Amino acid sequence: MNAAHFSRFTSILLCLLLTTASHAEELKINGFIYKTTSDSTVTLTGYTDNLAVKFTIPGQITVEEKTYDVTRIGFSAFESNDRLQSVIIGEKVTKIDRHAFFGCLELSSITFPENLAEIGEAAFMSCRKLTSLSLPPNLTSLGEVAFADCNGLISIVLPDNLTRLGHSLFYSCAELSSVTLPAGLTMIDSLAFAECGKLEAITIPGKVKRICDGAFSGTGLKSITIPANVETIESYVFDLTPLETITIPATVKQMEVGTNPFIGCRLLKTIYVEDGSPILSSADGILYTKGMQKLVTWPHAKADTAYSIPAPTAAIGTFAFRYNQTLQSLILPEGLTTIDSLAFTGADIESVVLPESLTEIGEYAFNNTRIHSIVIPDKVATIKSGAFHHTLLTNASIGKGLTRFGTNVFEGSQLAALSLQTTVPPAFDTTKYAKPDDQLRYLCLYVPKGTREAYSKAYPWNKAHTIVEKDGPVQFFPVTYTIDIDAPNNIDVRVYNKNGFSFYGYDPPIAKGDTIIVIVKDQSSRPTHEVTHLFMNETDIVDLNETSHKPYTFTYTIENVTDSILLDIRFTHPTGTEDIEMATTAVSGSQGQVIIHSGTNNQPVLIYDMTGRLIRRTRVAEGTTSLPLRPGIYIIKAGDKAFKVIVSA
Repeated sequence: MNAAHFSRFTSILLCLLLTTASHAEELKINGFIYKTTSDSTVTLTGYTDNLAVKFTIPGQITVEEKTYDVTRIGFSAFESNDRLQSVIIGEKVTKIDRHAFFGCLELSSITFPENLAEIGEAAFMSCRKLTSLSLPPNLTSLGEVAFADCNGLISIVLPDNLTRLGHSLFYSCAELSSVTLPAGLTMIDSLAFAECGKLEAITIPGKVKRICDGAFSGTGLKSITIPANVETIESYVFDLTPLETITIPATVKQMEVGTNPFIGCRLLKTIYVEDGSPILSSADGILYTKGMQKLVTWPHAKADTAYSIPAPTAAIGTFAFRYNQTLQSLILPEGLTTIDSLAFTGADIESVVLPESLTEIGEYAFNNTRIHSIVIPDKVATIKSGAFHHTLLTNASIGKGLTRFGTNVFEGSQLAALSLQTTVPPAFDTTKYAKPDDQLRYLCLYVPKGTREAYSKAYPWNKAHTIVEKDGPVQFFPVTYTIDIDAPNNIDVRVYNKNGFSFYGYDPPIAKGDTIIVIVKDQSSRPTHEVTHLFMNETDIVDLNETSHKPYTFTYTIENVTDSILLDIRFTHPTGTEDIEMATTAVSGSQGQVIIHSGTNNQPVLIYDMTGRLIRRTRVAEGTTSLPLRPGIYIIKAGDKAFKVIVSA
């Protein structure tokens, strides 16, 4: 439509509206305000101040011996009436306009006429004292958010003539537990039942073809049957529900696999796909696209802690492992080329082996995971923004093909050692608010022979703490240490590499061939223990014949190591009895956490797993402190006491 035609069209439309308005007559009768819509019909548009708390809207009114049918309740007619408690709607009303009873907080009872055909948007939204509804049989249209936030609503029966449930229709009806859906329903719109936390079961009619974004997200659904007629399942449909298993029928032709319909289903153990699906497949309870080309969803509650993804999987989808708390280590197959953005975000995964075939790591792919070490293969040219944002990453070894880092790749990580095999320093994207300086200032950077000068002149690599030339790819070994459970409280352990670079505060990654320096010091004001033995991977590599309260310095070159380095520090123990003033300390395990009751402020706490590996070192304030831990058995040393605790799931 050109400008001239549009102008003429709007002028005609305006004239028609003005003509219509000029013929509308306002009538006030028995506390109601009406406007005429024809010679024989009126719309109820409002009320006067003296309206009762319980009333009946008439089917007809008579004015000056002329009778009108009341066919419609107008826009916002009773909106925010905080006195209205009960209403009976007259038999002639066929339409209730949008916002008609919006926010009537005291409204607890509605009687609808049988001929009502349409309820508009937000017509009864936030009517929080409604508890049950039975809608009339001739209703054919329910507007968006019509009953949203009716958080007292417990049950509703929907008439069979409805074919579509509008957007957010029952959103946040927190008490809704019983819903009868219409037999003729073909579509459940976005967020229709979202945040209905007490809705634990619902039967989807056999004619439904489309279930839209987040339709049942945040509900209490423990099980659901998707009927064989469903063709489309959109994103987040079952997000944050307690589903344990689900079967996807072969009729599904469209599914937004990039957004994972099952995000946040923390109890989901298994996903099945019926044979014959044109777009999906499943194996070992995992959801894939057809032919297992892309992994779409790893069920949150799948029991495996270690897993190898089978070929021919070529991609890991967005949110595929999001928030998973069980899987700890994963091997990806040769032939896999792509890890989509946010694929592992929020997962507790600690180790991922990437295949040589990998070419792309998406934005924030491993964001907020527990990964501590990664090897990037040669075919990856770009590591996109935030890929290892807020991880436990201490070291990374990156192949020859890398040319560019996105912004914030390592922001919030614990990166201490990085090996780059490219002779040309890779570019590092920056913005006004995202500069890599802080990500690199404590970094020990390993680069190919003959390239140290180039790296020391290139931004941001010139911000690295230390640059070391080394032939070939660098293999890193995490260094951890354990301290004798009966050792004194104030032990300080520091680890350095041969360049004097401190890894204090991390599980320090050390490269093969590096010389490490370990300094152990008892910082007690009146020390009674001294270092007597230091073990490297269970081999006694030092035996001190003379003990001393001075800091002990130990130097060792890492050569015959294949996995990790464990320093086990042993002490002498005093004989006899001493008067030691002790504060009361108690430690107990709970669901996902350990609880420490301390009578001393700034009390040191050491947490070991059952192999003796120190996994956390901290201090707690006087009183009660909760520390999150994954389920398992732990040895906790708090002050001068040791406790064995069980942390449940």
